[in-house]
Amino acid sequence: MAQPPQQPVHILSRHRPSSDVKWDPYEVLGIDRSRTACYGWAPSKNRSCGNPIASANREEAQSLLCKMSRLDLGTINLDRRLETVAQRLLCRHNHQEQTANVVLNWKERIADIQVRRVEVPANIGHATPETSRETVQPLTRLEDILFRLDDILSHMGHRTQQQRRE
Repeated sequence: MAQPPQQPVHILSRHRPSSDVKWDPYEVLGIDRSRTACYGWAPSKNRSCGNPIASANREEAQSLLCKMSRLDLGTINLDRRLETVAQRLLCRHNHQEQTANVVLNWKERIADIQVRRVEVPANIGHATPETSRETVQPLTRLEDILFRLDDILSHMGHRTQQQRRE
């Protein structure tokens, strides 16, 4: 009697969230915990790449994502970490050159979630001594997010100019 095939063990699904988790990088970045294939895009086939990613690379990505989940999105720069995760989740043969595009997509998703998290009080235009302390923090946070969005947009413009020159 033939035995059913065993389900593969997925490195990215091993770790459990801890109590100090501040955000879920898998959800925010759109990373599937069970995926073992490259996250690159194969334009010639008009689909995602199907090349397998080495378990050591998936495990390193998992470790970085777990560490990133404990960091406050509003206070740190994740660029280098995102770049390393992207490099580990893209196949070495065909899609490493897509690292910058993957990171840019993830940064846009992070910026989107940051904008949605900002809650501006209804009485923001009518500050009184009692409400002024309540409105300062959301305004500061909103300004920080606007500056980050401006950085992302100028980075996108810079990349577009580079692509046009090529």
